[in-house]
Amino acid sequence: MSSGDIARTGLEAWHQLGQCGLEIEGRDADLAETIRKRIDANAGTLEEALANCSSEAFLKTFLVTAEPFVKMLAGILRMFEMAGTKHGKHHWKVAFDDYEASVEHFKEWERVFNSIGSYEEVPSLTRQAWHQLAGLARTSFVEGRKGDTGAFWDTLKPRSELSAPGLHSEPWMRDLWALILRAEQVFYNAGLDLVTARQNIDWSNQDEEGEDGFALGFLRKFQHDYQVSQLIAAYQVFLSNDEARQDAGGAMSALLATVSRTKYWTTVTTEELTPFLQLPIWQKRHEFYAAWVASEQIAVFRGSGVDVHSEEGRITFPFRETRVATLHAGHWSLISERRTSLDAPLGAGRKGNVQPDYGWWQEGGDGQETCALVVEVKHYKKAASRSWIEVLTDYATAHPNAEVLLVNYGRGGRAAETLAETHKKRCRIIGELHPNSPASLQEFREAVVRIVATPKKARNVIVLDVSPSMNLERRKLSVALREIAARFGCEDVFAVDDEIVSNRNVATLQDDEIQAFSRNKAEKLGGPLAAILGIYDAVWLVTDSIGATSIRVDPRFHADLLVLPGLDHDLTLVEVRTR
Repeated sequence: MSSGDIARTGLEAWHQLGQCGLEIEGRDADLAETIRKRIDANAGTLEEALANCSSEAFLKTFLVTAEPFVKMLAGILRMFEMAGTKHGKHHWKVAFDDYEASVEHFKEWERVFNSIGSYEEVPSLTRQAWHQLAGLARTSFVEGRKGDTGAFWDTLKPRSELSAPGLHSEPWMRDLWALILRAEQVFYNAGLDLVTARQNIDWSNQDEEGEDGFALGFLRKFQHDYQVSQLIAAYQVFLSNDEARQDAGGAMSALLATVSRTKYWTTVTTEELTPFLQLPIWQKRHEFYAAWVASEQIAVFRGSGVDVHSEEGRITFPFRETRVATLHAGHWSLISERRTSLDAPLGAGRKGNVQPDYGWWQEGGDGQETCALVVEVKHYKKAASRSWIEVLTDYATAHPNAEVLLVNYGRGGRAAETLAETHKKRCRIIGELHPNSPASLQEFREAVVRIVATPKKARNVIVLDVSPSMNLERRKLSVALREIAARFGCEDVFAVDDEIVSNRNVATLQDDEIQAFSRNKAEKLGGPLAAILGIYDAVWLVTDSIGATSIRVDPRFHADLLVLPGLDHDLTLVEVRTR
């Protein structure tokens, strides 16, 4: 099979992708086994399962299996941003001992992954609705073209190269874009494109497909008159010509409002997936997992004065002592691979010292550092009881004042329960630590915050919900926040949505700064609140009815609604404490 051929079966796609670069007989056996079970748990081998499924089913399964790794990339990217690389160019890199990668490379492939292989919603057009839509678009297109012949879609071009409408675009524009992409996918699934779809059409079955506007036969006949291509041309004009878009908006919206909606799985091709598989996350699995574990430890202190260190534009994770981050409040440092001497360690390979993956060290008044938290990272499928007992024992012995966390991508096991009583209270194993396991992730984050906490400036703190439903960009809240601070003895305000965005002094916070907190992120306040309540006794949460309801039903919290006359009528003040 040549690279240009379309894979029809999962097995063809598997071989076309070079078995995804995985070592299915070695370290990637668990990943390959997960793919086999998800496709066909009764198949004896992965190849047997792949031979009996479509290429689309295989690629869908692979993307679902790979999703946690992509979320890890997102976590590492957040760490880059905290290091000051929001506008970084190619010189910003992550580096291990024998590998270096551009941050822009990661950003591009996070974007690509998130745009392929997902469920998308599209208007469920009938044949008649397609023709009505084309008529409206054609009229607006001709009027909006204004002599710009370069705006015409090249009818000889086999596929579109469309730009997505912006986040604030009109709904009908997003619908038109989705319809064009869906029509192209129907052609692609049949081995066709915008040019070949017009050729060799069988006109004899014209009435056999009913009114389904996404039936292949109908779409081919529709494109025979270049109507899909004309819709693409109209869409491109609407993107760049405000007048044409406004003229078309009323009629387009009215038509699409009468149409029901359906969801479909977007096709990902082997050609699109191949560059993703070349990412070093596959060849450097353990190193990237360890880097992600570091990013999660740092992220819980976002907005609390934490600095991520870089060396000449590189965030480095070498196999030597490295100061990864500094939390200024409390004089804490996250340090990787720091050696501490230990007589007669139990673990094989340790000779007179221990060298954990990460440690949180605090500088005392005498300038000496002591370790309060050790984090050892494993990337095993199953628990390794004996060796983990040795690891926990050695680290707890070498760091008598520290708690020891062993985190594993796979199962956790019960090795910590068999430790000597002197170590058992300070050692814990957290298994299934990855982005798709929220309970383990929350347990890990809360442990880090509990042990490595900024000193309490006050017993209470204000938390401001900055999710989209709050409409912060249109509010003036500084006076109300200062009234809350004075009434309940607060000094700081945390801005949160699905994470801690910022931590500011309420006395100096201005309205324009509050308005700038607004973000297009999910309203998942529970995780950040739990982390903040690891430091403070009570939270005074300013939110809307959606946020208040989510916290009141969360079993981790005790929440009371309060009335504050100075607060906007659609906002709520909630006193939140841990149960």
